[in-house]
Amino acid sequence: MKKWTTLTMTTALALSLAACSNDDNKKQDTTNETNTTEENTNQTSSTSKETVNNLRAVTDMPVSVEDALKTFNEQFEGVKIASIELGESNGTFVYEIEGFNDTTKYSGEVDENNQLIKQEQEPVDLNDDDNVELQLADYVKVEEAITTASKVTEVENSTPTSWSLDTDFNQDAVYKVDFEDANQEEFQVIIDAKTGKQIEILRD
Repeated sequence: MKKWTTLTMTTALALSLAACSNDDNKKQDTTNETNTTEENTNQTSSTSKETVNNLRAVTDMPVSVEDALKTFNEQFEGVKIASIELGESNGTFVYEIEGFNDTTKYSGEVDENNQLIKQEQEPVDLNDDDNVELQLADYVKVEEAITTASKVTEVENSTPTSWSLDTDFNQDAVYKVDFEDANQEEFQVIIDAKTGKQIEILRD
């Protein structure tokens, strides 16, 4: 009887150990499945982030707009600034600046090394609506305009890829900040340059 009891106990212990082993294997399988799921999720998230991060944000431009304007003005002294735009061209950020005086319209491009890499001149038409002088001292900084535009719900998780400052059809100065997301959806947020408030949002 003692022998059977011992055997029974041994058998029971073996069965118990086997059951625990099975439970441990199940737990291990569950853990492995969880880890695999988490890894896949992390990989998907990482891929999404990489896709978004492939877009360069205009805030990464190493040359400030003030420095770019200084470079432009050194070449075209006394010119009134009509428009400024920052965007990517051939994989590098470039400021496109336009200005004018009583006789001539000027345009130039300033690169990431703060060098004037392109310039053009042509006779000015003072009746042209594009030739309105920007009163830069009266406007909010572009950084503030981008921050305000980035808070718009529609552009959440999007990258600001370009911006411009010029006058609209009412000759009011406006910032236009362009965004793009990982799905290549594009949005434009228009900011009143004087008040810094959002005026409109457009979707491409």
